[in-house]
Amino acid sequence: MTRPIGAKPILEMRLNGQRPALPVLVSLIGRLSAFDGPLVIADPEVAYDWTFLAGLETHVWLREGVGARRTLLALAAHEASLLQVWDVDLKKGAWVMADTPAADARMEEALEKRNARLIRSTWQKRYEGPGVAIWLSPWGEIMNEEYARGAAHLEVPCKS
Repeated sequence: MTRPIGAKPILEMRLNGQRPALPVLVSLIGRLSAFDGPLVIADPEVAYDWTFLAGLETHVWLREGVGARRTLLALAAHEASLLQVWDVDLKKGAWVMADTPAADARMEEALEKRNARLIRSTWQKRYEGPGVAIWLSPWGEIMNEEYARGAAHLEVPCKS
């Protein structure tokens, strides 16, 4: 299986026991200008090897008409530590939670003093794949505004 554009430097860091200082941005919309952090450019129609992102905070940028299902399920299956999506046109994001046996155990442990089932019930199940499902929880207005301010300096490719 192939790796997407930009994977090599992250993979080399991981092989040397290091990790990026910033979240990894996975762009499903093409190249972004002026991004200083680790950037991976992927074709949403291609199945990639995402193992190099295991345990890393990952933000997936997309827009309407971009089928992100395959990518989000694959990233969830490879257990990115924190997975988020951002729609560059709507300027809205969402948290993504993997629903796998390992993720379930981590969630139960982290929320042992809270009712995990009640918390999970506020999430919306969106996609299912072999051995994994993902749940999305839309960000609130303040989170969307803050993220949009931080992303404002990036030049996003035009819709094709």
